[in-house]
Amino acid sequence: MADERLKHHSAMLRKVKEDRMLARTINIVWRRTCGITLRLRTPVLAALVTTLLWASVSYGVETKVLRDETFADFNQGESTGTEILSTGKLRIGPLPRRLMRSDDAIAWKVALDRYDANMFVATGHDGKVWRVEPNGKTELWADLEEVEVTAITVDLTGGVLVGASPGGRIYRVVEAGKPRLFFETKEQHVWDLIFDRNGVLYVATGPNGKIFRVRGEQNGELYYDSEATNVMGLGFDSEGNLLAATQGKAMVLRISKPNAAYVLYSATEDECRSLTVDNNGNIYVAVNSARLSSLFDRLGADKTAQSQTQNTSSASATTRPAGGEVREIVAGMTSALASLSGQSFVVQIQPSGFVMNFWNAVESPIHSILAAPDGNGVFVAAGKKGKIYRLFTDSNYSLVADVEEQSVLSFTSHNGRVFFTTANRAALYELSDASTSESLFASRPLNGNSTVAWGNLMINANVPEGTSFSVDTRTGNTADPFDATWSEWAEATRLDDQLFRPKKAVAQYLQYRLRLRTAKKSASPQIDSVQVFYVQRNAPPILRDIRVEKVGGESAPLPAATPTPAASPRTGEAPAQPSRQDSGDAAKSSAGAALWAMIAGRDSSAMGGAPSAARVGAEQNSARFNVTWDATDPNGDRLIYRIALKAEDETEWRWIEKELSANRITIGTENLADGLYRVQVEATDRLQNPDDQLATATLVSNVFVVDNSPPTIRVTSVKQVAPNKWELAASASDSLSMISAAAFNVDTAKEWRALSPTDGIFDDKTEEFRFVVEPDEQTKEHVVRLRVTDREGNTKVEKTILRPNGSR
Repeated sequence: MADERLKHHSAMLRKVKEDRMLARTINIVWRRTCGITLRLRTPVLAALVTTLLWASVSYGVETKVLRDETFADFNQGESTGTEILSTGKLRIGPLPRRLMRSDDAIAWKVALDRYDANMFVATGHDGKVWRVEPNGKTELWADLEEVEVTAITVDLTGGVLVGASPGGRIYRVVEAGKPRLFFETKEQHVWDLIFDRNGVLYVATGPNGKIFRVRGEQNGELYYDSEATNVMGLGFDSEGNLLAATQGKAMVLRISKPNAAYVLYSATEDECRSLTVDNNGNIYVAVNSARLSSLFDRLGADKTAQSQTQNTSSASATTRPAGGEVREIVAGMTSALASLSGQSFVVQIQPSGFVMNFWNAVESPIHSILAAPDGNGVFVAAGKKGKIYRLFTDSNYSLVADVEEQSVLSFTSHNGRVFFTTANRAALYELSDASTSESLFASRPLNGNSTVAWGNLMINANVPEGTSFSVDTRTGNTADPFDATWSEWAEATRLDDQLFRPKKAVAQYLQYRLRLRTAKKSASPQIDSVQVFYVQRNAPPILRDIRVEKVGGESAPLPAATPTPAASPRTGEAPAQPSRQDSGDAAKSSAGAALWAMIAGRDSSAMGGAPSAARVGAEQNSARFNVTWDATDPNGDRLIYRIALKAEDETEWRWIEKELSANRITIGTENLADGLYRVQVEATDRLQNPDDQLATATLVSNVFVVDNSPPTIRVTSVKQVAPNKWELAASASDSLSMISAAAFNVDTAKEWRALSPTDGIFDDKTEEFRFVVEPDEQTKEHVVRLRVTDREGNTKVEKTILRPNGSR
């Protein structure tokens, strides 16, 4: 009894081990196939999953999955207060807050009054400056004659200094609507304005790469000539030295005194666009291979010079450059801004002088860069979709803002607060330092490539206590999710901690939206990956272009024929014949031409330009056809083919192949009666679909000729015209194919001499021949053999016996 119990116990242990091994194996296979980890604990569940797994392998219309799990995946979506980490995670991040928006095309720069916290925004293409008060009130502060206000700063007494382009003037505005000319650079562009700790103003200009130092109204001088095209940005290092980023000759300069500079960094790219210095004295530089400053190069220097000649201290006395032409040029600046592309990256210049590549931009170009006031990374405005990135290292960065305007152009900071401006349209934002309590992320439209049934969403997430997330979905059949034909957002039904079921499930496209929430400022849900399952409707296979081609070149070639003259129907003289070397080369082409004439439904007698007798009909009939076709399956299923054959005078198709996996077959015609035939190809995806879901497609070929019978030959006339010379007339005909070649030989001659029809062209199923026979020797009897071939390669030989005095 004890032995029985021991055996039973051992059997149970083995069964448990087998179940565990099965569960572990299924987990591995399922994880590798679908990216899902299952926890199988019972034999029943293991068996169920095994069945499902084999079902997914067996059926062509199997469940597929689209994944968002990398930075590149999530970066194609749109976020509002959601931070996208370079590791491919989502979490609640800073929330951009729009402070103002105008009808202007571009907000070039923003400056803050450190005393009353008013903000001043420089815009284009109407030369306006706006004041934004802390309470949100906005008013027009200045409307300049120039079309672009490209630089702005505020002095220690609250005066607003603005740089205008084209013309290179600097205005000071203390009261609304009363700009006053402060300094003329006599350059075309003013790109940046900055005060040092002593209240001295430095001006970056172009297109001659000059920096001016201005100590007061109309009290300025050339400080440094960089010999670059444009000086794009200015700053100060930790020791108070002036820094300059240039374009044309892409450099970062440290300028310690007038006309004394040291190159900290130079690049082979086109421009160093912007620079910033962090709390540790590191300098960060945005480098582009495409330049923004070139957009102004066509603002005519002669028109700028014309406006500069009006040397007056009042802005009301200046004249705007020829408005029509200038506005035509600047009207395209916003679109040109969006078209800038090329390589962009950020370099770090350490206080020791060492330079390292800090970040390769995921979007180009880089417009502006700012060291975070709290020391937590570097903000970078890059690309053409209103995005701001925060950099920590080359591999550690995140997308922290995504606004609806096309590009973020500039940054500034004040008392730890970060502000930025945009283009298309002009707007001013504050980038909140603290994370919001709720954020949104909308994915890119996920494409099923056809109308599909969308299944559950599986979301892997880390959800700390006090945080949560939910999922909305919408569907449509256009690539643009903002199309009015898309469904409304609807919350997906939560099935468990990971699975969510969308409301409307049948469409080509699906978009999901994540809503992240937290009740704790220090915590956020983190989304690791999103998987969306879908299944395509089983679409039928697609068959195209059945080609039926005669097999040639495998049978023994017929003996070559030497050209011989045949009498012209007009002159009675033999026409010129093609050379012998052409005869074999044209055999296949002539036979193929006849076949395709029949398939195309053309009357063979109407074919023009047929080869002469010396160039056709040089091969025997192979009695085989190659049939090929093109086939695809929209679902990617493997296809099986059935092939049927039918003569034109028959009503039923007869299957000649039922299990063909290749898209070609060779058909022998030795046992077929002569006539016109068609091939039918049926494609099915039954190997990978159940019987109630399989689909088929059928296509029928054009008609082709099966002709295994040789032509008939009849000698119609024999006339002796000299003691050893005869003139013969003959005809050849075929019921299905055109005659393609003819030749004769006399007695034991090894050579065959080619014949041409009396009309000079092989273009009919019946041809007439006239030729002269003059044997080399005079004997009592001569044997003339006449050989005729049709375009299917069938050959017939008939003989005629010639005897002197007209006897036969």
